[in-house]
Amino acid sequence: MAAAITPAGAKGGTSGRRLAVKRAFLERLAECGNTSAAARQVGISRESVRLWIQADQVFAEAYDQAQEQATERLEEEAWRRAMHGVTYTRRSYWKGEVVGEDIKTEYSDNLMMLLLRARAPHKYREQLGVDIRQVVKVVAGIDPLEVLGSGLGSSPPALNSGASEPENEAHISA
Repeated sequence: MAAAITPAGAKGGTSGRRLAVKRAFLERLAECGNTSAAARQVGISRESVRLWIQADQVFAEAYDQAQEQATERLEEEAWRRAMHGVTYTRRSYWKGEVVGEDIKTEYSDNLMMLLLRARAPHKYREQLGVDIRQVVKVVAGIDPLEVLGSGLGSSPPALNSGASEPENEAHISA
């Protein structure tokens, strides 16, 4: 990642010091994933980073790469916590004295679901099934079946069912 910023790829007039600062910034960014924190750690402003991104295409690409590396580190840690858990020692006290000690491993079901949703959204995304009767009942405070009678039938059209608005309106008013 930092190797992408080289004297050959740098814009004319880029000093060796600036190059070293850019490299150090990118290394910190890949580790912490936070532009402001990485900039602060190498002694530059966030504004300098923004200007470098705008003016130096090579730096901009290396910046994106560093952000991706930071994201991959987060994903790796989330995977570890979800699959292998976090082990810790729990002590029990009585009158200020340790009377027992357990070693526990906790797994994160929330991280597991986030990872599943990211990797297979077609299977694990949240499904919303709302039909027009429910919407009318909530918004207008009336049950369309009571107002229009049984003309709607037993299965009302669902929102996002592929029918256009006029078709839904015609169905409701029929």
